[in-house]
Amino acid sequence: MKTNHLQQLRRDVFKRLLFTVTLFLLLISAKSIYIGESSLYYVEVIFSALGVISCLFFDKWVTPRNVIFFTMVFSNLACCLLLYVLVIEGFNTTAYIWLTAIPVFSYMLNGIDNGVRLSFFYFGLAFIVLTSKQYIYPSIIAFDSILDIFFLVIVVWFLAHFYENTNRLSRQQLIEMATQDSLTGLNNRHAFYDFFERHKQSKIAVILIDLDFFKTVNDNYGHDTGDFILIEVANILKSYQTKTVQAFRLGGEEFLVMCVDVTPTEVMTIANHILVTIREHRYVHEGRALELTASMGVQVSDSLPSDLTYLMKYADYKLYAAKGAGRNRVVSELPAGFDINVYTASH
Repeated sequence: MKTNHLQQLRRDVFKRLLFTVTLFLLLISAKSIYIGESSLYYVEVIFSALGVISCLFFDKWVTPRNVIFFTMVFSNLACCLLLYVLVIEGFNTTAYIWLTAIPVFSYMLNGIDNGVRLSFFYFGLAFIVLTSKQYIYPSIIAFDSILDIFFLVIVVWFLAHFYENTNRLSRQQLIEMATQDSLTGLNNRHAFYDFFERHKQSKIAVILIDLDFFKTVNDNYGHDTGDFILIEVANILKSYQTKTVQAFRLGGEEFLVMCVDVTPTEVMTIANHILVTIREHRYVHEGRALELTASMGVQVSDSLPSDLTYLMKYADYKLYAAKGAGRNRVVSELPAGFDINVYTASH
């Protein structure tokens, strides 16, 4: 979901930039046709035609999934056009000034990694072109002028890199604020729904975890100790995380582990390992040693796509059964005689 949002934003920026560049090329082509003298006449017309066609079919061709392909094509074509202008006209026009645009659209459209590659590659080629022309025509092109141009380009490149890197860090911080629990650093409920949506076409299992007698810890030792316990448990759960196993804090002392494409036996193995780790972990806060256990309810999806309401409801039933059976255990099957009506009435 995060990636799709970023790709959609990149697509919107690309669309506006493409329309702007196409309009600019059309104006330049019209000027060349009116004057009737331009060594770039045919190139301008060809690129204008490509721009018009791209604008007409943009919505049909470009999607958030493939936008990076089209932005890379656009960026390379734009850089090649600038290099061609330098080769043909060089210092006879102000074309070299447009070199400063390379890092701007390269970073803006393609991100920081591809932006670095594109800028480095085409600046290198531009430097070769200009120094070659200076060697051939020293009276027209002063080497000092070439150095001035590239100092300017490097400054713009640095600013583009700094802006994009700062922007990326800001986006990352916003994502973390939206998807991480502020106390424990564990994935939060929002991240839980996001993870499920991305994997609901797969077989999913949930392990619903509730810390036993946590309210007593808070009442007897204070909320600082309670927060310490929550952070310790979160760190334990983080140690079990993989690409297909993710842990979440749902709120209070309730946690959840979601497993993708695992068998019931594998889920029970994970749940029992977590149970033992929580029970045997040493909780020492302000010189005081504490003991902690947890109760867990396990539910595995029995159809595709996985039904989150079904998974959470039956995991909660089994968590309730675990507490009713004495806590400090994992329940994956409802015991005989379990009365859902009694559970519903008590909640």
